[in-house]
Amino acid sequence: MSHKHLFVTLPAVSLVVSGFSGKFAQETGGDPGWIGVLIVLVLLIPLVWWLMRSSGAKMTEPGHHPAEAHAPHAETSLAASEAQIAPPPPESAPARSSEPASASFAAAAQEAAPPSRAQVLGKPDDLTVIEGVGPKISRVLQENGIKSFAELAAAGLDQIEEILQKAGLSNITDPATWPEQAQLAAEGKWDELKTLQGQLKGGRRS
Repeated sequence: MSHKHLFVTLPAVSLVVSGFSGKFAQETGGDPGWIGVLIVLVLLIPLVWWLMRSSGAKMTEPGHHPAEAHAPHAETSLAASEAQIAPPPPESAPARSSEPASASFAAAAQEAAPPSRAQVLGKPDDLTVIEGVGPKISRVLQENGIKSFAELAAAGLDQIEEILQKAGLSNITDPATWPEQAQLAAEGKWDELKTLQGQLKGGRRS
């Protein structure tokens, strides 16, 4: 029974008790006042005891903790506040790509590398600079893989004579000094080459 019901019930009980005490006093010839008070006290004591017990039971109900009821809300508010105050984590710096460095290194290595034989020999040397080598013999030598001064200097005399013999030119020139002349031309010793050629006649030593 709630407190509201008690406040409604007690006046009704008092009226009933007053009427009963008045009737009882008339029948017995006594004073109705003290009889009514006694009956009201007898009824009020159990009601007051029950009311106090009911209130105490509500206060001690298991799981009924007003402070704890607000705890989750407080924790949630605290967590939200910390999330707003906490600074964002620093962004990790992107890893530097090694591709540009690798490309630069490869380009530098390529520039530093010595030129290949194909680059050096991209354009055939003018073999007619050699005393005794005319345009026709120069063309025959190039067709047989001798296209530069260095290649002519490295070729053996037997190889040169064999090429000339196959071309039918072995009787019109003497290639004995060609490797020596070609070596000076390959090394860029033009003055020495000119001096040597001054001693030759038709490619032969005079």
